[in-house]
Amino acid sequence: NAAMLTTPAVPTISSIAPTCSSDGVSTITNYNGALTYVFTPVGPTVGAGGVINGMNIGASYTVTAGNGSCVSSASTPFNNAAMLVSPAVPIIDTITPTCLVSGSNTITNYDGTLTYIFTPSGPTVGAGGVINGMIVGENYSVVADNGNCTSGNSSSFVLETTPTPISIDFTGQCINGSFTLIAEPRNSSYFYEWFDSTGISIGTSDTQVVTSSGVYTLVVDNGDGCISTVTLPMDSVFCNIPKGISPNNDGLNDNWDIAGINAKSVHIFNRYGVTVYEHG
Repeated sequence: NAAMLTTPAVPTISSIAPTCSSDGVSTITNYNGALTYVFTPVGPTVGAGGVINGMNIGASYTVTAGNGSCVSSASTPFNNAAMLVSPAVPIIDTITPTCLVSGSNTITNYDGTLTYIFTPSGPTVGAGGVINGMIVGENYSVVADNGNCTSGNSSSFVLETTPTPISIDFTGQCINGSFTLIAEPRNSSYFYEWFDSTGISIGTSDTQVVTSSGVYTLVVDNGDGCISTVTLPMDSVFCNIPKGISPNNDGLNDNWDIAGINAKSVHIFNRYGVTVYEHG
C-alpha cells in the first residue's frame, strides 16, 4: 500500500491596510512557487514573494493551494480596502488691501470637517474659510487634514500692509505773472482735483492758476484708494505790480495796491527822480 498523498497547507493571508498613497495589499505568507493557487472568485494571480495581484478593491476572496494531486482547504476570506482619501489642496483667495478695504485671505474650498494646519503656525480658519490671526508681511502655506491623510501644501500667501492716505498740502505763488496753486507733493501717478469756494471743480493737474482770492480745496487720490483732502484760504492772488500812480481823481491809476506781494519797503519817485513817498 502506497502512502496517502500530501495535501498542501492552507494558504495563510496577510493583508496590509491601505495608506494615503496606496490601496491595501494582500500576500500569501506561506507561498510556495511549486504550488498552484486558485482564487474564488477568479481573477487574482500570485506574484513573486506571494503578493496577490488583480484583486478588485472591496471584493472578498478565498484561495486554495494545489500540488497537482491534492488541493488544500480554502483560506480565510480576505479583501483589499481602497486607498485612503486625501483632502484637496487648500485654494487661497487673496484680497489686496486698499484705503477702503482691508486685506484678507480665504480658503475658497473650505470644509468644516477638516483640520487646517498652517506653516508657520498661528493662523486659524473661521466661518466661510476666512483666515484669521495672520502677521502682516509673513508668508504662509496651509494643508488640510481629515484625521487619516494630509493634503499637499497650498500656494504661498501673505497678508499685505494696508496703505495709508498720503500727507498733502499746497502753496500759492506767482509764476509768469499768474497766481498758481502748487500741490505738495507732486507725483505723476496721483490724481489731483481742485475746487473753488463754491465746491466747483476747476482743474485736475498738480498746479492750478486762480484769478480771485478765496478758499480752495485740493483732493488727491494716490491710486490705492487712498484719498486725501486739504483746504486753504488764499487771501490774495495778486501778481502784477502797477508801474505808476497818478492820484488826480480821474479814475486812472488813482490807487497803487501792492498788498498781495507782501512788500517790505516802498519808494515812489516822480519823473525827475525825486522821492515823493517811501515806506519801510
